[in-house]
Amino acid sequence: MLQRARESAGWRAVGLAALLLVAALATLRAQEHDYVELLVELRIDRGPTANVLALEHGDTVLIATRAFLDLAKLGIDSVASGRKIAGTVQPAGTPWVIDTDVGYARSGQLDVAFDPGDAIWLDGELFTRTTVLDALFGVRCSPSVPELVVVVREANHLPVVQQLERERRRRSLAGAVSPDGIEPVTRSRRPVDGAVFDWSVSGATEDPLDATSVELGLGAQVLGGSGVVRHSERRFGGETDRLTTGSWTRVWHTTPWLRQVRLGEALGTGARPRIVRGGVVTNSPFIRPAAFDVSLLEGLLEPGWEVELYRGLQFLDYTRTDVTGRYAFDVPVLYGENPLRVIAYGPAGQVLRDRRTFEVAQERFPAGQFEYGIGGGACAYEPCDAAFNVDLRYGIDDRWTVRGGMDRFWRDSLPDLWHPYGSVAFQATRSLALFAEGVADAQVSGRVQFAPTQDFRATVGQTWFTGDVTLPLVGSQVEDSRTDASLFVRPPWLDYRTFGQVYAMRSRGETIDRDMMRAVGTARFDGARLDVGGTWERWRLRDAAAVRRTSIDVRYFQLYGGSLGWLRRTLFRGELRVDVDSGPTIVRGGIDRGIGTMLQLQLTGGWQRGVGMTLDFGFTASLRPVRVVSRNRVTPDGTRGVQSVEGSVLWESQTSRLEFADGRSLNRAGIVGEVFVDLDGDGSADPGEPRVSDVSVRIGPLAVRTDETGRFSVWDVVPFEPLVLSVDSGSVRDPLLVPATARLLVRPDPNTFTPIPVALVQTGEVSGVALIRDEGRPLAGIQVELRNLDTGQQYSATTFSDGSFYVLGVRPGRYEATVSEQAREMLSLSAQADAFEVAPSGEGAIVDGVLILADRR
Repeated sequence: MLQRARESAGWRAVGLAALLLVAALATLRAQEHDYVELLVELRIDRGPTANVLALEHGDTVLIATRAFLDLAKLGIDSVASGRKIAGTVQPAGTPWVIDTDVGYARSGQLDVAFDPGDAIWLDGELFTRTTVLDALFGVRCSPSVPELVVVVREANHLPVVQQLERERRRRSLAGAVSPDGIEPVTRSRRPVDGAVFDWSVSGATEDPLDATSVELGLGAQVLGGSGVVRHSERRFGGETDRLTTGSWTRVWHTTPWLRQVRLGEALGTGARPRIVRGGVVTNSPFIRPAAFDVSLLEGLLEPGWEVELYRGLQFLDYTRTDVTGRYAFDVPVLYGENPLRVIAYGPAGQVLRDRRTFEVAQERFPAGQFEYGIGGGACAYEPCDAAFNVDLRYGIDDRWTVRGGMDRFWRDSLPDLWHPYGSVAFQATRSLALFAEGVADAQVSGRVQFAPTQDFRATVGQTWFTGDVTLPLVGSQVEDSRTDASLFVRPPWLDYRTFGQVYAMRSRGETIDRDMMRAVGTARFDGARLDVGGTWERWRLRDAAAVRRTSIDVRYFQLYGGSLGWLRRTLFRGELRVDVDSGPTIVRGGIDRGIGTMLQLQLTGGWQRGVGMTLDFGFTASLRPVRVVSRNRVTPDGTRGVQSVEGSVLWESQTSRLEFADGRSLNRAGIVGEVFVDLDGDGSADPGEPRVSDVSVRIGPLAVRTDETGRFSVWDVVPFEPLVLSVDSGSVRDPLLVPATARLLVRPDPNTFTPIPVALVQTGEVSGVALIRDEGRPLAGIQVELRNLDTGQQYSATTFSDGSFYVLGVRPGRYEATVSEQAREMLSLSAQADAFEVAPSGEGAIVDGVLILADRR
């Protein structure tokens, strides 16, 4: 009977998983593709950068062709989806075509043949191998799959690079000031706006009705903050637990002494924050910026060397050695590891390469920065009645950071706890960091980290546990002391594709001592990864003999790259664990297979000591508007697993639209807007003002295009934090239309779509004449400047022989025209500025008759 029940439960589990899998597959395309889909950063050397889709298989990378062509401004004329794409390179007028039907590409008189797998269509988008783009457009693409970067080199002839070079040359020669400033968006806010509804249902495979969890959440923008109500119900063994919580979070950016207020169920403050049901007040940022400070990197060579500085593939700076051979860079340093490359070129053709690292611990603050946090309330999930914390942090200088505070806990049947604490972080050198902390009646600890390069890092930490507390909330009741040490080494063998890691721990307590050491070596090669590790453990109970165990484990991962197309994009993996004394403990292997962008399958089979044969199977399907996850394990004792379905519904209040997402969306944010021609210059999208379609809008790292109504929208961005919104002027068909503001700074509200109108304006033409007042003679060949009185933006032009000047592409606004300061100094002139206005106009304003009068000094 028991065996039949187990078999029945197993078949019910398999049937349930099969039903969910069939539902997922029903929404997918029947055709499978052979490459792994990635989101990579496409960088054009001396040009722009964008995040684009790519396909990868081994060393082969295919780029989303239209995204590449748009970024390089190579001119797309027509697209026949599934067949070919064609265009013209301007200004030379060179036609090009990529035809997948016949397997060739042409640029002018150059023909390039390619294999069928070098250019494929996926969801109406053509993906082309980088080597084909190299041959067709005369560039050199350098893909780096581990860093998710494709750099387009030898690109000086691309239209976008030539355009940027012309702009740089114009600014250098004419002294024009480009509108690089960012204008913050000011807007009115409703007391309550938007809505997000999250839902999730999960159940156990063996009995989904008796072991079930339901989670619901509703959020909105409330008084400028994030208001959220959550409800969960968990049923197990015939009993149901229910919990309803609420929270409100508000963030300010302009008040240095108050940045956040969190009410309801919120994460507290301090070195060990806990979730409380109460309130939190702090001046710490909602998300700590990645940038830490600027640090000096210097070195010594011989005079006459040229030195370049890179972070990854990103060029940071360039300098020359001085007469003593010294060079120095001011490096913008980020929190965490900052791997840098220094490449030096000698006068006789020598090339030297060096790898440096700046390590910035999370405990450090820039000099002069002060933060506090105060929080308390009922303990949400800790064994205490209430908790309270005060926390203070201060960066003394660029090396020293101190922290102090106290934790207070109230408990029902046990004594209350009070833990004052203090810590200090010290950056002794660029490579050496020290940290020490003391917590009263709990513990004293210290840590030393040495990281001279990104290829070597050693850390040693020691903790002594103090006090005599029953069920402590800080520290340990079973340990007296603990020592931790770790080492990471990446030698230059095989182009830095091998590395090793070692971790050791020593723990001493009143009842048990424990020692452990683990070492792992890793090698990466040809789409494969091999990990070989060993673990040694020793533990001893008081008045008992020590127990030792030594084991060896091997893991292997291989992305299939053979000729069988139906196996491509399949990851094969295997694992073996062996106890040195008793033999194998785990032997298993499996496959991971992606189907399209929406379905991932996992299958693992093997043997485990004490359990027997096992089979693990599952899948993850992102099926808008839901995500389905299935995880199951079959053993001789039966089948266990979890099935879950989740999603969210988003309400965009401006247009009363409902949108859907296949994951959790509470406490996230979105941006929606229209791109329009601002005929009256008021910055609002009024009825009758034309909307502009197919315009590329960049919002932080995301890029979207407007639809036929000029509308764009994105979701799943971080609320409260600044995002830069800009329009790619090259994507606007009318060259006389430019964004009214070059870049907008947007801080999206939580749980809603923040509306941002994006105005385009017609530029105007300004002409006039510059004369010497008393003589009436023209000022020929001098530079005159037009300055916007509201924004400070400047345009410049050189006068003709009759003193006249002409400026094209002037944005609407109030201006004054005068002789440039350089010309006034050279000719000993004083000049009278002439004020004028370029009015907003649907046809573009024409302003003539501007008169600049100068007097000799």
